[in-house]
Amino acid sequence: MNLKAVYIHLGNPIPNYLLNNLKRHSKLFPQISTTLVLSSDKYVPSELPGIDFYIYKNSFSEMLSKYSNLKLRSRFRNNFWLLSLERLLVLSEVHNENP
Repeated sequence: MNLKAVYIHLGNPIPNYLLNNLKRHSKLFPQISTTLVLSSDKYVPSELPGIDFYIYKNSFSEMLSKYSNLKLRSRFRNNFWLLSLERLLVLSEVHNENP
């Protein structure tokens, strides 16, 4: 079984803690293929060799319109539930395109 790690960052720019985590992950687990999902290709870091990148093409506003009928508390932790749902949808998209 080939393990794959997927990191999702849908904001701009990429925070240093994420870059450090990816570098550490690559060092500790070189046998695991790693993908970083970003919402824009203008923030693809050059200092991460061996990391695959996936650009998520949909926008948060499109996702919001699809799921606007859900009864999620938007004030809870700055839209925690919608952001979590979006990340799960992104993960599903990445998995479907890269089984």
